[in-house]
Amino acid sequence: PAQHKLSIPVSVINHLVELGQHSTSDKMQACCDMSTIAFYFLLRVGEYTGHRKKENRRTKQFRACDITFFDEHDNIIPNDAPLHILYSATTAVMRITNQKNGTRGSRISHTTSGTPACPVRALARRVSYIMSHPECTEESIISTYYSTRTHSARPLQASDINALIKTAVCLLGLDKKGFPPASVSSHSLRVGGGHGN
Repeated sequence: PAQHKLSIPVSVINHLVELGQHSTSDKMQACCDMSTIAFYFLLRVGEYTGHRKKENRRTKQFRACDITFFDEHDNIIPNDAPLHILYSATTAVMRITNQKNGTRGSRISHTTSGTPACPVRALARRVSYIMSHPECTEESIISTYYSTRTHSARPLQASDINALIKTAVCLLGLDKKGFPPASVSSHSLRVGGGHGN
């Protein structure tokens, strides 16, 4: 039977934000930003990570073109604007195409938090990265990064997020406080964000 995953505290997200800021790895930065976005936007891992070619899933992952940023006057900020302009956004909206338990065409939004772990800024970094990278297009999944190993753009996998969450819990010593690695995963982001952490 499936095991229920524990809700992670916001301290894990804060740790990942700091980790991403100090990393020079495109993949690590993508992992940390996507963890923040998934936590606050309550995303399922399949909505932003790649699927194996043999998997036939109806869920469509969020792409850069599904994201819209608004400034304080409700004006749209173009996705190809420089990052410092995207950072001026006060609201980010994600348009649902065919996500689980979502109505096609409806939108989920979040406003800026004023903290380092800001979901709008994390989303701005992902969109800016994709729009400015020659290997990516606006149709790219928002977790896409350039892999120096394969010399190609590819989306994160669910296993990447799972491994990061388990590692973060151990680094913060939460494994000794009732959060064993086996009891946390990418789903813990959605559960933790849903509990209002």
